[in-house]
Amino acid sequence: MPVDLVSCVRCLRYPLLSIIARMKVVATCLFLIFLLIIAIALPPTSSRHNVVIGGQKEQRELIERMMEKHERNQVLNVQQSLPSEGVHSRSIDLTVFVVFHNVLSMRMYEGIQWAHLTPISSSGSVLDTPTAVNTLVRRACMNRTSLFFLATNPQVKGKQYPKRDMLVKQRLLFEWLMPGYDGEHLGSTMHEYGAMLSVFRSNMTQHAGSFGSAKGAQVAVVADADGDGVQEWTGFFQYDMRIDHALLYSIRRRIVQKTRSVLRKGQLHCCIFYGPNYPTSSLLNTALGRYLLAEYNDLFGTSWALSDLPEHAITDAFVVPTVVFNVVTLYLEDLMHRAIRNISAFPVGRHGDGSSDAERRLEVAEAALALALGVAGTQFVFIQIPVRHERNVRRS
Repeated sequence: MPVDLVSCVRCLRYPLLSIIARMKVVATCLFLIFLLIIAIALPPTSSRHNVVIGGQKEQRELIERMMEKHERNQVLNVQQSLPSEGVHSRSIDLTVFVVFHNVLSMRMYEGIQWAHLTPISSSGSVLDTPTAVNTLVRRACMNRTSLFFLATNPQVKGKQYPKRDMLVKQRLLFEWLMPGYDGEHLGSTMHEYGAMLSVFRSNMTQHAGSFGSAKGAQVAVVADADGDGVQEWTGFFQYDMRIDHALLYSIRRRIVQKTRSVLRKGQLHCCIFYGPNYPTSSLLNTALGRYLLAEYNDLFGTSWALSDLPEHAITDAFVVPTVVFNVVTLYLEDLMHRAIRNISAFPVGRHGDGSSDAERRLEVAEAALALALGVAGTQFVFIQIPVRHERNVRRS
């Protein structure tokens, strides 16, 4: 019987189409299941975006922590690698005073990592000036950085500062509540220069030792004149200068580096850090400057000339070994008392005869500070730090 191919094809047609249709359904189902698995395994688009951003943020924070740890280790390694006589530099006790008489803006200190600073009050309570002074008088040997806001000139009423900010309350000192405040003789006319004197007269820095004894004994690290193994440093900044963590940390790092250089090479002592400055020739090359230099030589039995001084005169911001601060302030104290009693006994300075008595007294203090730091600078390394006066400082 002959085979009818057409009939065979027709017979097979419907089963084949049925099988193909079933295969399409199965494939479609498998594809949908695959998509469902992917959808379950992956978070939504917004979640994925958040994970990436969050991961980047965490990575940045981790890198910052690692870099900070690395920098601390570098400083520690430098300290541990000092020669045996360099034990003096293994701890650095840095105390910074920010002086203000009217406005204190916390905007100027936004870059400070407050947790890295050592507070006087461990309980977190409001700082009491007499208690704080007493604590600083009995300064323990510690490796730390402390910052205080020092209010001066009580005659300026309604001082503007963040009164509810605990960061301020735990670091706020009032000059007129210090035991060394000389309201009877100096009053409130000397601003930051009077504040320096109040700190000195309150015995807050005398524990550092004597610069004279350090020089006589040829101490390798002048900042540790008392030989207790701790370098002690004092700094003064004005209220309109921006201070951040990088600045404070860089000062500490440079102290370590320069101390190592001093110990190895026996060169100038470390260090005098300074901010804004003026040409020494214009500030001190006057009748007043020459008079003040003669007074300095007479007080300390020296024979300095103006030509011996560095070309930069420092007045507005500085960080120095505390023993240097003590010498400078001792000189300032004598001159400021005399200027208050009889300013007419002092020659005219760079501002001429048109200045008021109050302005002339401030000019005497400014020039005396510059001269004393300049004389010290003949024996120390000068390092300029990136601070300057900011304009339009307002209360934050």
